[in-house]
Amino acid sequence: MDFPHFSRPTVVGGRLVAASAVAATLTLASLAGGAPAFAQPVCNGSLHLDVGNPEPGDQLPPSKIILQGEAFDATAHQGSGVDRVYATLDDRDLGGRLLGDADLGQTNDRDFSLTADLSSDNGGHTLFFYAHSTVSDRWTQTGIPITVGFDQTSAGAPKEPRIGTSNQTDCASMDQPSVVLNLGNPSPGEALAPSTWVFTGRAYDRDAKTQQAPGVDRVYATIGDQNDGGLYLGEAKIDKDGNFNLRADLSGQGGRKMLYVYAHSSVNDSWGQVVLPIIITQP
Repeated sequence: MDFPHFSRPTVVGGRLVAASAVAATLTLASLAGGAPAFAQPVCNGSLHLDVGNPEPGDQLPPSKIILQGEAFDATAHQGSGVDRVYATLDDRDLGGRLLGDADLGQTNDRDFSLTADLSSDNGGHTLFFYAHSTVSDRWTQTGIPITVGFDQTSAGAPKEPRIGTSNQTDCASMDQPSVVLNLGNPSPGEALAPSTWVFTGRAYDRDAKTQQAPGVDRVYATIGDQNDGGLYLGEAKIDKDGNFNLRADLSGQGGRKMLYVYAHSSVNDSWGQVVLPIIITQP
């Protein structure tokens, strides 16, 4: 079975550390004042791909696993507007293994389900999902970092994806973003004690002129989506090269969380964000 051929997105950031392999980058519409309130992005029909199972950072047994989620094109007049969803273990362009095509619309128009055989796999990987729109004839993709097996000593770093997404993306992610936001620390799925941590990374705008560098004037973070009542962690300090550090107090927190980091472009007044799964250990 042939894979669809995307225009290859630029690899974002390279390997700052193993964590940067799954850094998520998304350029979003600008909004005046305060924190950005992100709307659903639209490009040639709003194509969405959301994975419900597994979750980022999940540890999976080496066996058959049911992968589930939903995919749809919001501009479809009938049905989901999506006619194909398939998955690979690691990036298909870097030798990833095809896991199969998903069954579509078993319980509703948007859902998909795929039984993936991970019996012979072990260590750190990234599950890649690809969805095709019949409305726009475009593809979208998303990557979910996982660990197969329960021996942590054998878990390696996920292979570097070519995408700028996290748990949900749209066809805009196929285009080169303006705001680039990379996290060097923490790593995806990392266990953090409920104390004060320094998060580090780099943020810059590709369109920034020399005198505008780095083209980003604000970076801040939340635990959970700010639009769903996420906990504000504070603002980062940014140097002239776009390197930033942010002191975050995780006291009183516990369990699986999603770390959201936002960056504002002073060049075009747009926002970028990265979403990273972390685990805050119980005190």
